[in-house]
Amino acid sequence: MYPTASNPVQRGPMSAIEPAAATDGGADRAMSRSAIPMVLLLLCGTALGLAGIDLVLPAVPGLPEQLDGSRGMAQLVVSAYVLGTALGLISFGALSSVVAPRWLLVGAFTGLGVTSFLCAIAPSLEILVLIRLIQGLLSAAPAVLAPALLRRAFSPATALRALGMLSSVEALVPALAPIAGAGLVSLVGWNGPFVTMAVAAAVVGICIALLRRSMPAAVMRPGAGSFAALLRKGMFLRLALSQALTLGGLLVFVFGAPAVIEHNLGGGIGHYLALQGIGVFMFIIAANLSSILTRRYGARPVIVAGSLLAASGGAGLVVFALAGGSEPLLLIPLWLPVSIGLGLRGPAAFMEALDVAADDERGAAVILLLHTTLAAAGNAVVAMFLESGLIALTIVSAVMLVTALALVGRRTSDKSEQS
Repeated sequence: MYPTASNPVQRGPMSAIEPAAATDGGADRAMSRSAIPMVLLLLCGTALGLAGIDLVLPAVPGLPEQLDGSRGMAQLVVSAYVLGTALGLISFGALSSVVAPRWLLVGAFTGLGVTSFLCAIAPSLEILVLIRLIQGLLSAAPAVLAPALLRRAFSPATALRALGMLSSVEALVPALAPIAGAGLVSLVGWNGPFVTMAVAAAVVGICIALLRRSMPAAVMRPGAGSFAALLRKGMFLRLALSQALTLGGLLVFVFGAPAVIEHNLGGGIGHYLALQGIGVFMFIIAANLSSILTRRYGARPVIVAGSLLAASGGAGLVVFALAGGSEPLLLIPLWLPVSIGLGLRGPAAFMEALDVAADDERGAAVILLLHTTLAAAGNAVVAMFLESGLIALTIVSAVMLVTALALVGRRTSDKSEQS
């Protein structure tokens, strides 16, 4: 029987690790069709939360002139949102055990709509920064709650496919949102992105309120579980760190690549767009293949294979840098194993980590907070050695990717010892 609001899936540890047994495909497809509105809402909500940075970025350079402030204060418009998101990950992870996730989503999107509108009419940069902190906090709700809702709504195999779709959305937003934001700033002005977010949040919030009964009911557990208890689970920490390091290693390279391509390799924005565009395309294909391969071979081989691909890609980039490589286009084939590797391992590893956590919302919050923190730390290290250009960038990225692989190997060793 597939899960409903009154019959959530009960999973034991490692439910997604072994290859799937034969299932009733017709029932699975019927469940998917009936849940399409919920899935679309969760995908849209996740995209909206992520767009809070990328959609707004094109407006940032003009904010000092428009709101009579400094360039430094304008940069805080982004930093405040990131800080708010970090606080939101922890807050919604904790609240999920005492408030039904569907109501948390309704409240979060209502608040996101209100704060986005207030951002659009902010009279000064200082007030805008303050509102952005609250806006960022509210934006974290779908990132924490969506994976848990998808896992409760579907069988493990179908949930894995849904997580692959979620990963695809998360990859597309950073690529497309800045283009949309630039168009909105050009057509409407600096507050165009905020108005758009306000309208979108209101629509998503209303739709979730209307369709809330189609979302699975959570098993409320006041006082049960905590972040402290979760962090004492060594197996979960290894899985979470491996996932966070893989994504962090990718993000470190993506964030640093534009400057290195332009200043050290003599390339231009076209080279970076080609690198990013092809990488995102291959990531999406791999993320959606992950569930098929996991169903056939089991999660462990897929996670190991993806980790090996990503680490080998990182090592290849280091060799290219140390050999004095200077052709920007050669970065693309060297970068593809990293993108494909993360796409393959991402959904399966994320689901495995949540299985071990036995606390979906807090588990998701910890993984997301870890990769945000590790990516920021990696970028800070690269910034300190920026003069070395591609060498520093590739070494920091590769160290993170190889460490992620080592943690996967440790997990495999642990399983062998237990058996």
